[in-house]
Amino acid sequence: MTEVLESINRLGPGDVTLVWIPSHVGIRGNEEADAAAKEGLHLPTVNSTTYIERKELNGKIKQYVLGKWQKEYTDDPKGAFYKKIEPLVSTRIKYTDTPRKQEVQTTRLRLGRVLLNRWLHTMNLHPDGDCEECGTPDTIEHLLLECSRKNISRTIRNKCQELGIDCTVKNILQVRSLQKEVVRIVGEMRDGKIL
Repeated sequence: MTEVLESINRLGPGDVTLVWIPSHVGIRGNEEADAAAKEGLHLPTVNSTTYIERKELNGKIKQYVLGKWQKEYTDDPKGAFYKKIEPLVSTRIKYTDTPRKQEVQTTRLRLGRVLLNRWLHTMNLHPDGDCEECGTPDTIEHLLLECSRKNISRTIRNKCQELGIDCTVKNILQVRSLQKEVVRIVGEMRDGKIL
C-alpha cells in the first residue's frame, strides 16, 4: 500500500483516478486480488517485509509535511528578516514561560516590525529613516550591533561576551538570557515605547 501511495504522490494531482470495482463480476484482476486476500487469511504468519508500522508511518507523514512546509517557507519572499533568524520550520514550541511583554517585544524585533526610524520611514512618519545619533539607516541590525545611542550595542556585546556566544542578530533574538537584556535596553531607549 505504501508503494502505491508513493507512486501516486510522484505522479502528481490529476494524474490518478481511483475507481471502485464491484467484486465477483468476472473482472480478472479483481478476482485474482480477492483470491489472494482469501489465501492470505489462512497464512499462520505475515510473510511481507514491506509493511510499515503506524509509528514509522506517522514519522514519514510528519517528514513529508515538514518538507512541503519548509519549501513553501523558503520560497516565499515575505519575512526575509525573520528567515535570517529562524531559517528552518519546526513543530516544536520554541519560546515558553516568558513574560508576555518580553515575548511581544522580542517577536516584533524578530519580525522587523518595531518603531525604529527605518520602519517609521516606510509609513511616511520619519523623513529619512536614519538614526539621529549615528546618521546611518536605523535598522534592527544597526540598533543591536552598531548604534552608539545609550551604549546599546556595547552593552549587548558585553553580555554576549559574558555568555560566551557570538554577537549576531540571530543569537541576540534567540538566546533566552539575552532577550530579557535586549528588551530592557530597548525599552529604556524610548521610555518603553519602542515596540
